[in-house]
Amino acid sequence: YRVNYPVEEWKNLAQLLVRDSSALSSTDRASLLNDAFSLAQSGHLSYDVPLSMTKYLANERNLVPWDTVLDRLIDLKKFLLFTETYPLLKDYILDLVRDHYRRLGWRDSGSHAEKLNRMNIITLACGSGLKECLDKASELFNAWLMNPDMYISPDLRSSVYRFGMANIKDSDTWDLVLKRYMEEGNAQQKRKLLYGLAQVKEPWLIHKFMRLCANESIVRSQDYFSVLGFISGNPVGNPIVWSFVQSEWPTLVSRFSLNDRYLGRSVKTITKDFNTPFQLDQVEGFFTKYPEAGAGARARKQAVEQIKLNIKWIGDHQSVVHTWLENRNSISNQKIF
Repeated sequence: YRVNYPVEEWKNLAQLLVRDSSALSSTDRASLLNDAFSLAQSGHLSYDVPLSMTKYLANERNLVPWDTVLDRLIDLKKFLLFTETYPLLKDYILDLVRDHYRRLGWRDSGSHAEKLNRMNIITLACGSGLKECLDKASELFNAWLMNPDMYISPDLRSSVYRFGMANIKDSDTWDLVLKRYMEEGNAQQKRKLLYGLAQVKEPWLIHKFMRLCANESIVRSQDYFSVLGFISGNPVGNPIVWSFVQSEWPTLVSRFSLNDRYLGRSVKTITKDFNTPFQLDQVEGFFTKYPEAGAGARARKQAVEQIKLNIKWIGDHQSVVHTWLENRNSISNQKIF
């Protein structure tokens, strides 16, 4: 269940957390964050409430609240990616995590909780464009390219591959990572490398990956839709994979059949962050053109419902989030530690 409070009480709680977060337990802090975001998402609170509740996170060292808020902040970024609010949100997240990143870095040290939280902070810091985070990811990635036996903590490998590959612009480096993938015997490591290969920002390299992954001697058939999902999570790759699925649907049906549940779910996966009426029209038009859904019938309904919810979210909440971010007091100069 969710606990709602009068807006004035939420304001007092946000101020308490900024003033002295230790006044509440880490579990209570996490619960307040979870409730605030959930109530805002369902329309029971204005989004300036959960955003105000996050201001104290610049001082938060405990894993539990960060685990709670990580996906919420990432979801906000996805909703706002193609709006003028996006750079404001990125700047705000960087203000929250910058000093945490400098404290935790990429070292494989500390308690188990600190190691887990390091992944959260790196995800937000590098994902929001913190230059020192991205530079270190590239440094580690390039060192691994030079020496495949170089040790990278299993907790951090996905982040090294993701943010290291994002700066790759040449085919030779991408081909080397593909070679490492094909030679790798560990299934978990292979999946992390597949994920990394999908993170490049050069459209022509994404097209190359799309072409190569159709070859079962390179990417196993059972991993094919995982690759499409990885590419669709890349903002540069998403329109490419969506265009591919629309144009090659008959070929995909011929290869996998309409009874394949992964094929059936693929459109839902690719379109889950669509949030404009034009994109909704595209998806509905695609389903009209290819009415036979097979194992994907339920996923098609869910895809359309999700896009409609995303469109409604933008209409209901973007202006509130934008105004709050414009008017917030800068926390970047606060003494945090």
